[in-house]
Amino acid sequence: GHIWVASACPNHFGAHSLDRLDALASLVGASTSVAGIVPSNPLTSEARLQEYGLVVTNPEGDILWANRGFENLCGYPLDELIGRRPRTLLHGPDTDEATARKMGAYMRAGSGFEAELVNYRKSGEPYRVRIQAEPIADRQDNIAGFIALETDVSAAPRGNGARSLEHDLLTAAID
Repeated sequence: GHIWVASACPNHFGAHSLDRLDALASLVGASTSVAGIVPSNPLTSEARLQEYGLVVTNPEGDILWANRGFENLCGYPLDELIGRRPRTLLHGPDTDEATARKMGAYMRAGSGFEAELVNYRKSGEPYRVRIQAEPIADRQDNIAGFIALETDVSAAPRGNGARSLEHDLLTAAID
């Protein structure tokens, strides 16, 4: 298999990020490539893409890699995220623990899930996030980790909204 990473700004992938992507790829027996793309729509600029947090964890939930959008969303730089669990960094007093437990149960079962909950930035500021997570399987169909797309929905009305762009981004990241 092969993991392709398409970016409007491929030069923003430093050696540390590329090493993490290669480590992730080796978990599932794949190789990686980073390719530049030219956005066909001005709304699909680097700033637009950074609105979406993408995070990859191992099966236990420890962060292996995150994009700049995730760093911007939670306020933690990548070096403070690697090896940590989102729950220990981002949950706080208004985080719905029942939802968090359900997310953990889905992960332990090797299943994808979608959830909304309140997380907290490094600064302590709360934000409501929509999480769409899918398992990553290795060549033997064992769960090698999870990939999650996280979107700040603090300003959006609660409930189901338009999700086509988020779905397309997550699907492209998994394919």
